[in-house]
Amino acid sequence: MSQPSERPADERPPLATPESAERLEPPLEVSRARGDEVALVVPWTPQQTWIGVGVTLGPWLLIAVVATLVSRGAASTATLRPLPPLEDAIGGVLAFGVTAVLEATFLVAPLYFALRTRPARAGVVEALRALGFRRTDWRVAALWIVIAAVLGYAASAIYDVVKVPLGLQTNTDALAEQIKVAPLTTLGLLLAGALVAPICEEVFFRGFLLPGIASSMPIWSAVIVSSLLFGLAHADLGSLAPLIAIGLLLGVVRWKTRSLWPPIFLHTLNNTAALIALLPLLPH
Repeated sequence: MSQPSERPADERPPLATPESAERLEPPLEVSRARGDEVALVVPWTPQQTWIGVGVTLGPWLLIAVVATLVSRGAASTATLRPLPPLEDAIGGVLAFGVTAVLEATFLVAPLYFALRTRPARAGVVEALRALGFRRTDWRVAALWIVIAAVLGYAASAIYDVVKVPLGLQTNTDALAEQIKVAPLTTLGLLLAGALVAPICEEVFFRGFLLPGIASSMPIWSAVIVSSLLFGLAHADLGSLAPLIAIGLLLGVVRWKTRSLWPPIFLHTLNNTAALIALLPLLPH
C-alpha cells in the first residue's frame, strides 16, 4: 500500500496573492442576521470600544463642564457688550480653531483601533471602510435622510414649546444672545459646528461606538446607548432631550444605510440649519 506523500518540513505553503487574499479575507463590515434585526460587524471588540469611549469622553466631559461653568460665571458677573471688531475677528478665528481641535479628539480612538485591528495585508482604506466610509445606495439613503430630517424637525418644534414653561435654555438660545454682541466669534463656533463636528462626531459615535457595541447587544440597544452618550457628550442639559433624539435618528440612518456618509450629511444639514436660523440676528 502506498503511503501518502508528506510535505518536507522546510517546505512552506505558497504565499497568497492579493487576489487570493481578497477572496479569503472577510469584509471588515458585513451584515449579520439576528432574528429580524441586523448588526454591523467590525474587527474591534466591545471591550476595545469601551476603552476608546472612556479615554475620549472622560477628558472631553471634564473640559466641557469646566468651560460651561466658567462661561456662566462670566455671564453672571458681567454685562454683555459688543466686542470691538478686531477683538471679535480674532475671537472668531480662535473659536473655529479651538473647536476644530477639540472635535478632532473624537477621531483618535476610532482611527487607532480601526488601524490596529484591521486584518493582515489590509491597508488604511480598509480601516476607513470598517468605520463606515463605504458606498451606499443613495436612493435608500435619501429616503431615510428625509424621514429623519422631518422627525428631527418635529421633535425640535415640540421641544421648543415644552422648554418654555420648564425654564430650560439650550445652547442655541445662548448663541442667539451671544451673536448680537460677538457676531464673528459666534460665527466661528457655528462654522466649526457645521463643517468639522459632523465628521468627527459621526466617526466616533456612529462609525466606532455604535457598531463596536452592537455585537454584544441588540442593535436597537446599541443605537439607544450611543444616542445617550452622544447627548451627554455635549454637556448641555437644556439640549439633552433633542440631542438624544437627533442621536437616535442618526443611529437609525447609519444602521439602515450601512454607511457613514448619510449620517454625516444629515448631521451637517442639522447644524447648518441652526447656523442659518441665527443669521438674521447678526447686528446690522
